[in-house]
Amino acid sequence: MILYDISGDGQPEVFSLAVEVKEKKQADVAFLADYSRLFSENKMPIHFYLLIYGNNSGKMYIMNRLDLGEKYVYRSFKRVVLNRRNPMLTIISVGFQTEEGLEKKWLIFKGPDVRLLSTFRLKENLSVKTETVDIDNDGTIDIVVEETGAEEGSGYETFLTWYKWNGTRFSEYRNTNIVRNLKTFLLNIKNLLEHGKTNELLNFAIDRKYILKYKNEGADKYTILFNALGFSAFFDTMTTKPESVLKNIRDVTFPEILENPFSSKDREGWYFTPSYRVTITNGLSFIAETKLRMFKDPFGKRQFSLVPVR
Repeated sequence: MILYDISGDGQPEVFSLAVEVKEKKQADVAFLADYSRLFSENKMPIHFYLLIYGNNSGKMYIMNRLDLGEKYVYRSFKRVVLNRRNPMLTIISVGFQTEEGLEKKWLIFKGPDVRLLSTFRLKENLSVKTETVDIDNDGTIDIVVEETGAEEGSGYETFLTWYKWNGTRFSEYRNTNIVRNLKTFLLNIKNLLEHGKTNELLNFAIDRKYILKYKNEGADKYTILFNALGFSAFFDTMTTKPESVLKNIRDVTFPEILENPFSSKDREGWYFTPSYRVTITNGLSFIAETKLRMFKDPFGKRQFSLVPVR
């Protein structure tokens, strides 16, 4: 049962999950949430409904009954904030386990009349993941669907789809991919390094906010690049000038990217720390490690950036 004042009159409405069963025990949460029922030879679906009650000075009355269909295993029932600036918009999320994975149905309501605006179905399985995050910081949550599929000769690609709230429903807004774009990003870094194009490399590989931060701390472009590329862990900057190394790189070899490598996350987005081989013109070869970030908004002009680390 969920209590929420979507009408804004100080008297919370009630959202309740109901089932249609033949036996009383079938309405028990323990029975409905029993995962083993999915694989029972005699499994029978349960019909679920969402009941909405109005509140008149504490007296509850039925406003609506919404058919959620026949399901096997119940997983969750909760309210999700749609827009933190508009309390008269809310999402009621109902989750069910299927043989393919987790499925959530979002029912989006608007006050004060508790009107159902639209629904949205979210899926979670081995090849599909869903994340809810306010990508553009407009106060309204966004949905990002991540789908992974095999691509012949190149491993597994990860496709991202952004669903954005348009006032009545979530609709497809933008698309991008991770693996192909990341390969292109690393190839460009390799080419710029091997041709000694430090100005182009700085502006291509490192986000402007990192450049400004370290310039304000007194670092020049060579030092910023040196730290972002991970060279400072191999060279002593007190005895080696970063410029002399960056201007004399003969070969750069990044690891082959066969799937989405972004496995860690912080408030700025996803990141990973690849190791790669660098050879300079005097024949010296070393292994460097860098921090490579994919931003919270991977659909923008800049999807990736190296991160300078002191």
